[in-house]
Amino acid sequence: FDPTKIGFSSISFGGKFGRSARISVDGVDVSDENVGTTTTGLPSSAIAEFQLAQSSLDISNDLTSGGSVNVITKSGTNDLHGEAFGLFRDNSEAAAYPGGAQFQRSQYGGDVGGPVIKDKLFFFADAERLLAHDAGGVLVGPPLDSFTGTFPAPFHDTSMIAKVDYQVTKNIKAFGRFSFWQASDVGNFGGAANYSVYD
Repeated sequence: FDPTKIGFSSISFGGKFGRSARISVDGVDVSDENVGTTTTGLPSSAIAEFQLAQSSLDISNDLTSGGSVNVITKSGTNDLHGEAFGLFRDNSEAAAYPGGAQFQRSQYGGDVGGPVIKDKLFFFADAERLLAHDAGGVLVGPPLDSFTGTFPAPFHDTSMIAKVDYQVTKNIKAFGRFSFWQASDVGNFGGAANYSVYD
């Protein structure tokens, strides 16, 4: 798991070291050189296709190469299309956690794409938001059991893209893409987290 970005994990190919994988989106390398994850988030509904490629080097060279993930994002078409989704769940729908731990997760988003100029110029936009309002439980044994309680551990993640495609000729296509990603939690790598126990 990436200690610098919450919710990101690296990809291991064939049991090789996960930090050696390369990740690209629309031909642009978005690999994090330090921890092997990515430097950006992407709405999952914006993915048109992806490809996994594995290196042929054996396990003795696991620090040298692993594999690659190539992601292609969606484009608009001659027809206007869109979709939306939403998810909500909390601890009222789950078993009780020790120490009074709680969780609440909201995840929602949507996309839309279509033509600007039929057969020539197209647009696509996508956005996704995750809100996790969690509270981790702390169990303290006697004689300090009065300190048993929870600590807040919220996590918010927003990712969006906007893309314009232009059909130059039958075999040549040009595009421009804008990406936005923001993630926040209580504490970050190397910093002091503001956890405090409360009843």
